[in-house]
Amino acid sequence: MSAGVIAMQAWYTRKSVAASVEATRVAESALRESQIARIEAAVPRLSVRVNGPVYVTGLTYAEKWPFTNVPQSATFVLPRDAERLVQVQHTVTVTNDGPGTATITPHAVFGGYMMELSTQIPPGESGDFDLLIARPVSEWADLERKARNTAISRGPEAARFTFTYEGPRDADVTEVHEVVIRGSVLTESEDANGVWRPHSDTDFGAFMNIEVLPAKRTYWRSRAAREEIRG
Repeated sequence: MSAGVIAMQAWYTRKSVAASVEATRVAESALRESQIARIEAAVPRLSVRVNGPVYVTGLTYAEKWPFTNVPQSATFVLPRDAERLVQVQHTVTVTNDGPGTATITPHAVFGGYMMELSTQIPPGESGDFDLLIARPVSEWADLERKARNTAISRGPEAARFTFTYEGPRDADVTEVHEVVIRGSVLTESEDANGVWRPHSDTDFGAFMNIEVLPAKRTYWRSRAAREEIRG
């Protein structure tokens, strides 16, 4: 057999293998899209809304429980008040556009706390969740310094929370919405070293802000077997 014939056979073999691999890839992609489409048809359409920037209204502080309101004129002196807790609260709204009822599980990832109780939201309705961040004055001061002295355009993270939907079926979806609060509730007084005060109502949104990150979805071929549908 001539070298030319052998080369031609090798070329046809490679072409056949490549065509087979491509056909397998197309079939797997079509199967994956079909599985995701079936799951998607039953997944509630969820949206997470933050109600404007975080404002100083409702700011509280404590040396011990319970917290009391912080007046706008309040000042905190370091290191004397380093361990005094100052708390800010904000509300997040989760809306379910259906189909079906969605069970939402909130979680404080770091920097804050909340009632971590699963909440059922029927289609066409919404649920409100209160986010709480209680930090010592020293930590709020550190966050403010980081915001001033670094190139972080949106400010350092003060807290992070998640809101998770777990589909009830074995072949279903896990959808996670993350909410990040950045910045500090306190600012250093310009005319007194070591004295800190709350940001004013007018400038607070510029120094303490909140955002909802894009939702992350995991599609399960079998949740029990921990088998994901990967793209």
